[in-house]
Amino acid sequence: NHPEGYLEPNGTGSYDYVYQYKDHLGNIRLSYSDVNNDGSVNASEIREEKNYYPFGLQHKGYNNTIVGRKHNYGFGGKEEQGELGLEWIDITARNYDPALGRWMNIDPLAEMMRRHSPYNYAFDNPIYYVDPDGMMPIGLDNDLDDNNFDFNRHEPLYNASTVVNKRGRIIDYKDDGDNSIYLNERSEENIIGEENSNRTYVVGDHINRDEVTVSGDKLPKNFLNFLYLAEIYKNNPPELIHPRDIIKISIFKLFRFFSKGGDDVVKVGAELSDEAVKALQAEKSQLRKVIEELHSQLQNGKDQMTREISKGHTPNPHGLVKEVKTIIPNQIKAAQERLREISDLLK
Repeated sequence: NHPEGYLEPNGTGSYDYVYQYKDHLGNIRLSYSDVNNDGSVNASEIREEKNYYPFGLQHKGYNNTIVGRKHNYGFGGKEEQGELGLEWIDITARNYDPALGRWMNIDPLAEMMRRHSPYNYAFDNPIYYVDPDGMMPIGLDNDLDDNNFDFNRHEPLYNASTVVNKRGRIIDYKDDGDNSIYLNERSEENIIGEENSNRTYVVGDHINRDEVTVSGDKLPKNFLNFLYLAEIYKNNPPELIHPRDIIKISIFKLFRFFSKGGDDVVKVGAELSDEAVKALQAEKSQLRKVIEELHSQLQNGKDQMTREISKGHTPNPHGLVKEVKTIIPNQIKAAQERLREISDLLK
């Protein structure tokens, strides 16, 4: 089945072009062919008309005439399967039953949409969403490309409260008209933040640091560090914080500072308060530890490359080689630049 239609043998050794009209959901509604090649199509040249209920069940009892061979493509442009009387639709990754409005196989990406049943079709909203391959619904106000598989941009359209544990991991999420983030349980004294309206909250994920609205002294010990580690480890931080994790956090914060341009840092020549001096001295001490740790990582990486080469192996250019030649040296350079800046401030 081609986006514009298909070819059909006409019995004379050649083929007729059969064109198709599709609606905004990609459903094939009308198939027609200019049989006499006069440049127009009349009622006798319509091959087939199909009309559907929202979840894909085809209307019956009218417009049942089929001219030529039956073309088993319709709802969503996908193949309709009549075997064993099941009347399912083959939508690439899964089989779909339009009579029920439900998939017959579990969603391969169910873990990405834990707020929804893995068997629902198009988030139960087939007028707005389509599911072109059975993997994940797509909103129709966006292009059908890989970047569109972010259904979160359309949800939530309501307020819901979130509860997190002492490490910032979401342990409960409820559609209750409240957009607050609570620590351990829902109570006024436990409010620690506010939800981002552009994000969908999923149990097991972590909240972001910019969603926290209270000061650090009102949070559990290392709460913000766990949120840093959740960002570093792609939402899978360690259960306990090791000293080396503090180094990782320092490096991470350092590079976030440089990526933002450092507008919030004291400039050379400014008059420093006692508190600012203490903070800069602490940062200077931490940076020295960071640089020492980075040099150690760099040497370990070089040693590993040497061992792989001696064994006749080619180091991964996008992994170890990139880390040794680019990533770690850039981290050392940035840390050294900041260290020199602090030294100038403290002169």
